[in-house]
Amino acid sequence: MSLQLTWGARFERLLTGAVNRLNIRGAKFVQPSFQLKMIGFTFCVSLITLVLSFLGLRYGFFRTYEILGSEGFMPSHPVYRFIAGQELLMSSIFFSVLMISSLLSFVGGLVYSHKIVGPIYRMRKHLLAAAGGRAPSPLRFRQGDFFQELADAYNEELYSRGRLRRPGSQVERDYREGLKE
Repeated sequence: MSLQLTWGARFERLLTGAVNRLNIRGAKFVQPSFQLKMIGFTFCVSLITLVLSFLGLRYGFFRTYEILGSEGFMPSHPVYRFIAGQELLMSSIFFSVLMISSLLSFVGGLVYSHKIVGPIYRMRKHLLAAAGGRAPSPLRFRQGDFFQELADAYNEELYSRGRLRRPGSQVERDYREGLKE
């Protein structure tokens, strides 16, 4: 096995370590390979959109300078300074928007990846515990997680095999009565 890591693996290890050191509930990567791909995708979409918009803006300023030159305005004319100031202002705004959208795409990607990976991770832990001999128990996902129907289907399977009692069922009431006696 090679000790050399690819650039992507190094970046993944660095970013995973940084997020895990935040020590915020829910901020850790559960499945770093999937979550980093999702975050990378959202970041790339936001970056490409902003770069294309910025190039369109630059082209607009370029055409403005061309038109002013063809109309006979000298580069020392005040309108050139005004447009140069507007160009600098718009570039600053685009840079700020790029930073904010990068942060939002990272946080959004992390949140949504948790809503996808979290239920799968919990289901895997639940199945491994059951395979290890632990008595089955109802599976629940956090509110807002995707794949709620997966937990419902798993619980329904346990109910149908009699491995789990439905809350409030006659079997459950009889069982509880037997415990009281």
